[in-house]
Formats: sequence, structure tokens, C-alpha cells
Amino acid sequence: MFFVKDILAVVVIYKIKIADCATLISLNASASSINEKLDVIVYDNSPGFTQTTSISYDNLNCYFIEDESNPGVSKAYNYAGVEGFKRGKKFLLLLDQDTYFPSNAISAYMEAVNAHCTQKLFCPILQTSKGIYSPLKYYFRRGTNWNDVKPGTYSLKNVSVLNSGILVDAGAFKSTGGYNERIKLYFSDFDFINRFRRKYKYVVIVDLYCRHSLSDLDVQDYDSAIKRFNYYVQGSYNSILSFKDYLYLFVTIFLRSIKLSYRYKRMTFVNTFFKKYLLARFFKIPLLLL
Repeated sequence: MFFVKDILAVVVIYKIKIADCATLISLNASASSINEKLDVIVYDNSPGFTQTTSISYDNLNCYFIEDESNPGVSKAYNYAGVEGFKRGKKFLLLLDQDTYFPSNAISAYMEAVNAHCTQKLFCPILQTSKGIYSPLKYYFRRGTNWNDVKPGTYSLKNVSVLNSGILVDAGAFKSTGGYNERIKLYFSDFDFINRFRRKYKYVVIVDLYCRHSLSDLDVQDYDSAIKRFNYYVQGSYNSILSFKDYLYLFVTIFLRSIKLSYRYKRMTFVNTFFKKYLLARFFKIPLLLL
């Protein structure tokens, strides 16, 4: 049987007060509803941000890590993977700061794992103002939204899931190699699932509907948009596993660069794409120098 004590959760936060984190607030309420305590690593990636770690949640055992180098979500998840093994945890619950879980969340995870005890990967259904964002249909290294998703067991062949809410077997996480720390944010989930599906064929979609915020859906100023696009390009490039991957992603990222250039009326996005995707690939110039 699977119990709450078998989980180590990790929440990656960036420039947000711990007391204002939707993920922590809602998980605490969920743990409270079944009178349990959940172990949580709060990994703070905020450079130059004054944080108050004295905040406590009655039903979360929080352990705080401050990393002002802002290495991204991949390092935080790998840190949790190592800590999970040290503490004898069976599952890792990977989270970001912007997921609101309903009160039945933890019990839903427990029911799913106990009903599918041979499976290694579980995920909720993440909903945004634009519809369902996870799980995704996944073809040619590109995710597309489902209009409707039913809970159950799915083949990972043409399915992928976003990071937040993934419940993954700790042993499977380790055998997959964890997350690629060269990918700080965007494509970290796709890269992990691409390697995970080579060993494990299925994902269980839990009967659990969560509200999730994605910053890409919000209108951003130009400086924020170009910064995020740089992360997007670097993450996609560092997730390439074959030349076929390169071709698929070349088309996907190029189309995104055109869309953003049109939105902001600047060619910077297209120029950034070509510079990094062509110079890095054919002239072997490291991305960090471009």
C-alpha cells in the first residue's frame, strides 16, 4: 500500500513569497483534509529576493533551499531525487509555484497509485483559462492540446505531460537519469518524458483536475518576452536527441519566433532563433556564447 509518508514533494519557486504560493497553500489544505503531513522541499530560485522562511503550514513539513544562482527547475528536481533516496521515499511529487490543487488531491494520488501499483508515472489534468494543458498529444516533438481527457492509463508513445503535478516512482526517476540540468525551464518536462518513455511505456492520468497558470498566456513586456524566448530556444536545443529531433524542433521554434516577432513588431525573435539554431548546430559554437 502507498501512503503519504512515501512521498517527497518539491516545489520550485521564483520571486514569490512562500506564504503566497498557490501550490503550497492548496497542498496544505489537501493534506489537512485527510489529517496527514506531507514532506516538501521548497526550492527557492530567486536571486536578490528577500524571502521569509519562518512561514509554516500546519500539514506540510517544509525544508527550504535557497539557491540564488537560479539554476532552473531541473537542478531542483534532481536535488529532490537524491534527497528522496536518502529518506527512503517511494515517490517524488514534482511541482511549480502556480498549480492550485483541490482538497482531494493527495487522496486522489494515493487511490491512483494503489489501483495501478505496477505503474511508475502519474499526473493530474492541468486546466488553464485556455483549456487543458497537461496531458498533451505529442507528435514530431510538438505538444498539442486535448479538448477532453479522461482519467486512465495511456501509452506514452504519443502523450507527454508538463512538470507540475507529476508523481514519479523514485527508482524510475533515478534509472531515467533525472532531469537534464542544461535545460533550466522550457522543454525540461518534454526531455524527461522522452527519456522516461524509453524504459517505461505508460502514464496514469489521475482523476484529479487542477487549475494551473502559465506565464506564456499572459501579456508580457518585450524585455520579459525576449528573455523567456532565449530560455525556450536553449531548452529546446539542449533537448535534441537526434538529427530528426533537430529538424522537428527547428520548424517548431521557427514558427514560434515568427509569431512573437509579429506580436512585438520586432525581428529579434527570428534573429535569435537563426543565430542559435544555425550557428550552434553547424559551426559548433556553444549556446552560452551566442
